[in-house]
Amino acid sequence: MSNTIQGLNSNQEYYLDDYGANSADYSDWDQAYENCAQGGCAQDQYLNDGQGPAAQGPSASLDGVGDWEGAPEGPDSETAEFKQQCQALRDIIQESENLSPEQKQEYAERLAKLQSSADLHPASLDIYQEQLDALREGYELSNAHSPLANELAERYGQDPAAIEELAKKYGLDLKNLPRPADESVLKFLGELDPSLGESLQGAKKSVEDKLKQDAEMVQKAKDRNAMAVLDNRDMDDTDLSAYEYLLQAQTGADPASLDMNEKIAAFQGQVETALGALYGEGITLEADLMAQAFELNAPRLPDEAPELVPMAWDGRGTKSAGNFDKMEWPAWVSEYPKIEYNGNEG
Repeated sequence: MSNTIQGLNSNQEYYLDDYGANSADYSDWDQAYENCAQGGCAQDQYLNDGQGPAAQGPSASLDGVGDWEGAPEGPDSETAEFKQQCQALRDIIQESENLSPEQKQEYAERLAKLQSSADLHPASLDIYQEQLDALREGYELSNAHSPLANELAERYGQDPAAIEELAKKYGLDLKNLPRPADESVLKFLGELDPSLGESLQGAKKSVEDKLKQDAEMVQKAKDRNAMAVLDNRDMDDTDLSAYEYLLQAQTGADPASLDMNEKIAAFQGQVETALGALYGEGITLEADLMAQAFELNAPRLPDEAPELVPMAWDGRGTKSAGNFDKMEWPAWVSEYPKIEYNGNEG
């Protein structure tokens, strides 16, 4: 259910604190109510026993029921006046430009239910009046903000006023967002949506792990080369995992690259979903813009692949049982210089 209509829960305290029970401008409400009191709205259909319009003459006060001069007294008149208040609020809500059709429909259903309940249980009119007041306060809060602020408040469980303040922080007007989405929109979303922040941290961690793994494997391969140059023996039992990793990293097929790319893609998908909520349509986000906005400094593969250090060969001529012959090298590897066990390059 929309936050704007949850007038009977903890949000009611927020509404009263920020707006006050009597501080809202109800001039529109007064006029609509006066129209209803003079028979100018659709409340007649709710009256019982063919009574017709419940009141003719001066408009009623919003703060009470049956307090205009000459109004009939008794339960029936109080019920009729209460239903007029419901209808007046419903008319105002339907004319609001800041509520979505779904919000208007939900308000209408709640108000119709109150009208029906007043007919069935007139002795509980005081309770229904409290519920009506809560709905009115909820409407006043919703109507004070842009439709998008209300939608985002419902989506993310936040106050629309706080969302509009956050938009101002990034220089955004929620009624006129930049198209296409720019860096300020992405930063706004990153702070608005907690799940994006969590996903972003996961993506950044995978980038850090990737860069760390690359550095470790490059150093391991260099150490192996140095050992091969200094050793006068065959090194068939040498661990070649560093070279295998670095070969895979040239095209992003190493485990660290796969994990990083998976997490970055998942994060980009979440951002695009959040952008769709802002713009009401499917959004495709450029990876470079996303990386810049969220400082996601992932290496560009294969352009920024880790160094594949010059290889140490056995240098025995046939290399029939050589350590590097156990690996399947792509053709371009032959362009790397061969470092023989005696220190000579050839």
